[in-house]
Amino acid sequence: VFFRFHQRLQRSSCRPCTMSKTVSWSELSKHSSAQDCWVALHGKVYDVTQFLAEHPGGAKVIAKWAGGDGTKSFDAIHPKTMMQQLSPETFIGDLDETTRPKEAAGAAVAEEMVLPPIQTCLNSYDFEAVARKRMQKENLDYLTSAADDEVTFRENSNVFSRVWLRPSILVNIKEVDTTCNMLGAASSFPAYVSSVALGKLYHPDGECGLAIGAEKIGIPFAIPCMGSNTFDEIKSVATGNPTRWLQLYVNPDREKALDMIRRAEAIGTEALLITVDAPVFGKRERDRRNKVEVAPVNQKS
Repeated sequence: VFFRFHQRLQRSSCRPCTMSKTVSWSELSKHSSAQDCWVALHGKVYDVTQFLAEHPGGAKVIAKWAGGDGTKSFDAIHPKTMMQQLSPETFIGDLDETTRPKEAAGAAVAEEMVLPPIQTCLNSYDFEAVARKRMQKENLDYLTSAADDEVTFRENSNVFSRVWLRPSILVNIKEVDTTCNMLGAASSFPAYVSSVALGKLYHPDGECGLAIGAEKIGIPFAIPCMGSNTFDEIKSVATGNPTRWLQLYVNPDREKALDMIRRAEAIGTEALLITVDAPVFGKRERDRRNKVEVAPVNQKS
């Protein structure tokens, strides 16, 4: 849907830019309504008024950044290459960063300062606690919510906590080897990085960061079909020949499903993890309350 949206951007006829190629923050802030919507993205200002109604994620996703800088929100969903698909006619000019209000410029700096030293995070619960403090509520809810009353979601955690490991007694544990074979792939540890949609909602590196980490410690990485990074971007961060799988929602249009499989295969993906328990979209109530509507970039339509 995003690809179709940007094709419409390129076909549409916005009014030509007649103002200076440098836009001050005060000028940007004047265009702050749905009827006159300018948005700054990566230091460049665009007039997106004509496209609010057509935006696949809904008009409100863009309109809330009208007259301001929507870069962080944009990056949470789109790959960097998406900027190249914006029509030249939507471009107004370069944002004059020297005119940005100090409070707006300092907000990002203040946010970065709340990260504790990583050595203080001793287990996964510690990382989760940090994430809950740093992440936007909408993004956190998208990551941690489940269908309806989330009963099954909670039970999944409860069941996992009831799995016990039986120790071996009086054996030599001077050297422990955790390597194993997982679904035909060598792994340094009996675990893999599971597919999580829209990785940039949680970290600017998105799926690329997960791919780097998985390769570094030698475990498989499952690429989500609803990712924030393109397959080519994920491929570009590989330094060797890492094990990568593709999580796939089988599109009713089999040609689209085959297209995704072929593109994943082209970057060295070795296997498919097919999701079979989602014949319909779940009623994710926390998402609905937040009115979060997102669209993947790895799916073409």
